[in-house]
Amino acid sequence: MENITVSLTQAVRIMSHRLAIDSGRSFLLEGPPGVAKTALVFQLMEKLGRVLTAVKLASKSPEMLGGYPMHSDDLLKFSKPDWIPTEPGQALFIDEVGQCPIAVQNVIMSAADERKIGEFHLPDDTIVIMAANRASDRAGSVALTTAFRSRFDCVLEIAPEKNEWLDHATANNFHPMVIAAVKSIFDKVLDFDPKIKGGFLTLRTLEQASVAMYDYAGDADNPDLKVCLYSCLGQEHASRLIGFAQTVKSLPEYDDIITTPMAVEVNVAMAEPIGKIIASNIRYAHVVKAVRYIRRYPAEQAAAMLTALPE
Repeated sequence: MENITVSLTQAVRIMSHRLAIDSGRSFLLEGPPGVAKTALVFQLMEKLGRVLTAVKLASKSPEMLGGYPMHSDDLLKFSKPDWIPTEPGQALFIDEVGQCPIAVQNVIMSAADERKIGEFHLPDDTIVIMAANRASDRAGSVALTTAFRSRFDCVLEIAPEKNEWLDHATANNFHPMVIAAVKSIFDKVLDFDPKIKGGFLTLRTLEQASVAMYDYAGDADNPDLKVCLYSCLGQEHASRLIGFAQTVKSLPEYDDIITTPMAVEVNVAMAEPIGKIIASNIRYAHVVKAVRYIRRYPAEQAAAMLTALPE
């Protein structure tokens, strides 16, 4: 089956639509580590009001899929694994399918179309979703066979969009400096290179960077914060974030601009963000002094800053 690359929003929309037509659909989600495949599934099931059972398949052996041994009437029987849904209207999410042995894949792939795992049957309307990293990501995954992939109603490769992340980050109170950096200096929110052993840019590592920024009060000069950012984002992206934070820190305060407009330093390289600071804080009583400061910039930049001021 052909991989179709979609955003997180589009994936939720496609899956919701197809499940509304037939609640017993199956989906395979692929993508590099940290693109929120698992979060997408939980979000979708919450939206649909479905009871979700989630299991990481990498922790299961082929023998464990056959159930757990138990004695009954002096006979050895096998009980159904507790992670296999038994009631109608439920959903089963199987993660890390690319990191489990082929023998395990061969057992669980029948869940996608036959609603069956080994000798155990799922209710016909069970939603089955599996997720895997791509073999090319070097995340311990093996390439899924054509036979495995062909069992699913839909195979989607997830590639998050920048605007999606910004909405998510704002709604979840990510550190404002991380949000501002993504808006200003990062062209994308997924820059995963499997050849690099260190950190990289994904939704997960941006969240880790946000937590680190809060832990160290956003102090970009703190060496311990730099270590944390390097570990999750990698050298290139961490350096850009730190440089951006240091530059923002150096911007003049609005109160200084309107108090001593001729003394505050003119920063031609940062004219645009300084103009935004003035425009978002300006009051009628401050206009004369703000304009006095703005006119110290080159004519083209000054014109742009003046145009941004509210009427």
